[in-house]
Amino acid sequence: MEPAENVGNGMYSLSKEFESDGLYYVKVHASSNGSIIMPQKQFIVGKLSKSELEFLQKGKQKQSGNHEHHH
Repeated sequence: MEPAENVGNGMYSLSKEFESDGLYYVKVHASSNGSIIMPQKQFIVGKLSKSELEFLQKGKQKQSGNHEHHH
């Protein structure tokens, strides 16, 4: 976990250097008035390996599947 710099107007900044290409995730831990949110964002640095590409494609197939709701 690394602290971010408060740059004003509710915005924060963090710089990070990555030593290798790959699929990465950043998760923000933010709290205000006793409430905590932890949004997560996926991003790519450089080129992905074959296994990382396959992982992403499997995730897309699950999302684009049948959207029926069962009650």
